This record gives sequence, structure tokens and C-alpha cells, in this order.
Amino acid sequence: MNSEAALAPPPDSGREDAQAERLFSRVRQDFLVGLGWDERLRIARPSPDHPLIGYRSCAVRNCIAPARLGGGAPLCATCRGRWRASEQDLEDFLTTAVRIFTGTDGPCRVPGCERVWRSFDNPVCLSHMDQKYRLGIETIEDFLLDPRVGPKSALEPCSVAACHRQSKDRGGFCAGHRWSWNEARRNDPDVDLGLWSRTAPAVHDGTLISFRGLPDLVVAELLFGTQQRLDRHVRLLHTAFKALCDTARAQQVTSLSQLTVEANTRMAGVWKSMTADIRVGLATPELEQLKDVWDAEVFGLGKGRTMNFTGLSQEWLRRAAKAWVLDAIPRRYGRNIPNSLMSMVVCLERLSDSLRINREDHGDAPERLRRTDVEVFQQRLAYLEHTGQISPNLRVTICRWCARFLREIREMGLTRPRQMLAGLPDDFSFRKGDIPRPPEDDGGGRALPEEILAQLCARLDTLETSRRNGRSGAPAGGRHARIAVEILIDTGRRPDEVQKLPCLHRLQEQQAAMPAADPGHHRLDDPRAARPRPRPLPGHPHGPARAVPKPELQPGRHQALPVDVPLPTPSRVAEHHAAPAHRRGG
Repeated sequence: MNSEAALAPPPDSGREDAQAERLFSRVRQDFLVGLGWDERLRIARPSPDHPLIGYRSCAVRNCIAPARLGGGAPLCATCRGRWRASEQDLEDFLTTAVRIFTGTDGPCRVPGCERVWRSFDNPVCLSHMDQKYRLGIETIEDFLLDPRVGPKSALEPCSVAACHRQSKDRGGFCAGHRWSWNEARRNDPDVDLGLWSRTAPAVHDGTLISFRGLPDLVVAELLFGTQQRLDRHVRLLHTAFKALCDTARAQQVTSLSQLTVEANTRMAGVWKSMTADIRVGLATPELEQLKDVWDAEVFGLGKGRTMNFTGLSQEWLRRAAKAWVLDAIPRRYGRNIPNSLMSMVVCLERLSDSLRINREDHGDAPERLRRTDVEVFQQRLAYLEHTGQISPNLRVTICRWCARFLREIREMGLTRPRQMLAGLPDDFSFRKGDIPRPPEDDGGGRALPEEILAQLCARLDTLETSRRNGRSGAPAGGRHARIAVEILIDTGRRPDEVQKLPCLHRLQEQQAAMPAADPGHHRLDDPRAARPRPRPLPGHPHGPARAVPKPELQPGRHQALPVDVPLPTPSRVAEHHAAPAHRRGG
């Protein structure tokens, strides 16, 4: 990868309007249709039948309020109170009950009038209601037939920023917010009208979710975060969604990242999930590389993984490490790429600490580095090994990674003129003899204590009936697992080492060549065959750790193995001792 392209300056997208435009461009039209999005009013009204945002509606006809299932009746709070007051059976009540439009807006009954009614019982606007009283007309039907009655134009919207309804009085409030404002003044006579109008929530109306009164960036973040959450088929309760919008409006934030939410609440979980999706949605590899902590998901390396460069004190070393990682990402495969790349960064932190401690300029000037700095770094590693702060193997690993890094940044052209490491001396590198030899493992190994091994041998029968991966395995699978464990115990080898033992392959070939019907020949897993317990192979570190068993059979072992069970192949040994699929990521 070209270093200049890898570390290009960020585009002019740090402003809030550019971020909002980027998120809006990633919101799909089919998602907005399913959400019931109204661009002009900036409200969303998803259907109660939506599989992820919807809820069970009240059983009363035309009522869309969420039902409370307690008490055995799927009714909303209002309809439940009406049902209890009626003293009827539930079936009789549902037959005759209809929705009562309390606290909601409906169109004025006068033909052509653009205003909203005053109430469900008086379904005309306030102006027509005053005209009705002046004319002395008692019924609504007679008033609608009077030729002196004409339509009215729509009034201004409610003064509350979150409300999309028309105002109903001279104060500029709808009916619901007029009541809320009176309650607010009753509780606090000094309440500020302007602040209250900007922060008050919308009037509750079924699944209505109001985005009014929120900055464009917050609206884009909410829509994009909701889309990403629903794409993963994760349920989003409309109550938590409304609470998130109302909290953002009440705190007057310009971005969801500035929001303060109460911990251990349903809204906190929604907010955390959305901000993570938004961070990835706004990020690009070009912008992410300018940070010192990278989100691996931006580079397609898995969700919830990070790459941290803050441990590198020198700016030039940190930028060079980023360029190396960017160059190495396309050539890495597997599911653990961030950890493998961070192994080099962790080793470079040792080099960074050495330069910071032992140089007067703390290693900030790469053109002043010399061969002596590498020698001082090696002496420091030797000291850390001698004092037990690092192991001999870690010392070798650090030297190898640092030598590889200094070699490859030169191969990438980072030390050429007008590049980020121009002027880095050639002698600031590792020579062939600078890397110490790996320590030889001549120890006796770490065998289990005899009492622990005895308990394991006594419980081998449970392997044949144990549950694996949450399901009961077949009997043959349990027997294979037992035989595999016995081979591991007998040889003192690890599962990956047992797979490479040539003796298993030879035993398998001999077993296949034996005639099963010949009574003079016994299969290798036949308890009638006096098969001695194998000795640990010579030269294995675990061999001298415990005494070599006698060749006779141990009581309680091998006798339970049936004749028709074949000896497990090396691949089966690996299968029974590998991690479960859900832990391997498969």
C-alpha cells in the first residue's frame, strides 16, 4: 500500500451538516416507508403490526393504544377503566365499545375547514364553536347546514417544538400542551416558557414518534441507528425509542454521543447500540487512521475489536506503525487479524519505552537515532529478562518483531526523501546476530499430580454418557472421546502433538488388516488383548515428570471398551479435544 495514500488528510466532513448528509444518504427508502416517516412533518408513525417496533393494540374497535395484558384483558389503560366502570363482561363490552378520541386531534366537521376540532364531543374548531354559540344553534347537525357557516384556513403549528399539531388558542398551544403548560406553571411558577417549549415532549398518540425540535444530525443518527438495529432483527420497543428522542430534545444535544442516559435502563442499551452503529457509519478508513485507537470494524476486521496505538510515545513511530498495519491488513486472513497485528504494536511499545527513557530527546527526532540506540534497547531487554519481568521467549519475540518492522518500513519506502521517515539512519536496525536464540526446553514438564490423575482415570466412564455441545452425543462418539482421552493420558502429549504421532497411523493400518472373524487375532481395542499401556515417547518434556506405568492393564480401564469400536484416528482425537464451534467462532 502506498504510504501517501494510506495517510491522506481527511476530507472536509467533520462538520455536523456533512455528517448528517452522510448518514441521511445511507438511510434506505424502504426503511423509511416501513417506519411511516413523514419528511415534511418530521414524524414517524410505524404500524402497530410492525414485527420489531410494533405492539399489541387495544382490543377496542379503532383504538391503537398499546394494550396492557395484565388482568386477562388486552385493553389500554383508558379502555380498561371504561370496561370496569361498565360492569359488563369483556365480550359484551368489546361488542359495543368504540375508541374515544380524548386528547387527540381530528378534522373540523365543517366542509373544507382546515382546522382541527375542539374535542370528540364538539367536533368543530374553536372559531366555528364560537360562531355556533353566537348564532344560537344547539346541535352540530343544524350548525353544519347553516349557509352562514364557511371553512377556515389552518392555524399556525403548536408553539412546542416537538408538536406537529395546530394551535387551538391565542397562546399558540394545542389542547394537550395547553394542559401541560398549565401543569408546569402550577409546579414551578418561574418556569421559562421558551425553554419549556423547546424541551417538552410531543403529546402521546399511539405509535407516533416525533423528531421535531431535534438538530438534523440527531435526526439522521436516530434514523440510521434504527435502520441498522432493525437490519439485525433486534426488537426496538417504541417506548424506548420515544424516550430516546425526548431525552435528546430535553438535553438539547447536537449529537447522540453527547447524550447522558441513566445506566442499566432499556433506553441505555438502545443508545449504546445506536452510537456504536453511528460511529461506524460515519467512519471511513481515511478518517479512522488519524485516530490513535482504531475501530477494527471500519476496516472489515470484526465488530467490537480495536487497535490501540497510544502506547507508542513518538509521533513518527506511531505513524509508521499505522502505515505498517494498513499495509499488512490486505495480506492477512482469518478471524483474529487485529490481535496478530497488535502483536507487533505491543513489541514496538518496548522499543518506544527504551527510546523515551534513554534518550534526552525521548526519541522524538528519528534522524538522530543511531546503532547505539538498538544496542541499548537489547541491553534493556536482557535486564528485563534477568529480573523476571519478561520471559526468554518474549525477549526473542520482541527482537524479531522490531527487526521485521524496521526492515519492512524501509521496503515500503517510508525512509525515502519527502516521506514520513525521511532521514532515519540506516544503522538504526537489527543485525543478524542481534536476535537471541530461543531457549531450549529441557525441563521436566508440568504433569498433573498423581491424585488428580487418579480422579480423572476413575471418572472416564462419564465421558461415554456426557453431553457435548449442549446435546447428547451418540454412544460411539462418547466411546471415541474416552479412547482419545486415554491416549492423551498414556502418551503425555497434547492433542495437536498426538495427531502427528506416527504410531497411531501404524496401529490404524494394522487394525484394518486384521481379520475380524479370526479368533486367533484380537483387535487393538479388544479388552482380551493384553495391550500394555504405552510409555511416554523418549525426549518428550512430559515424559520424566511421572513414573512410567507397568505394562499390565489397570483395573477399571479399557475393560469397558467393546470389540466393535475402532481405534480413533488422529482426526477424531483433534475433534474431541477442539473447542466447541460457538467458541471457535464457527
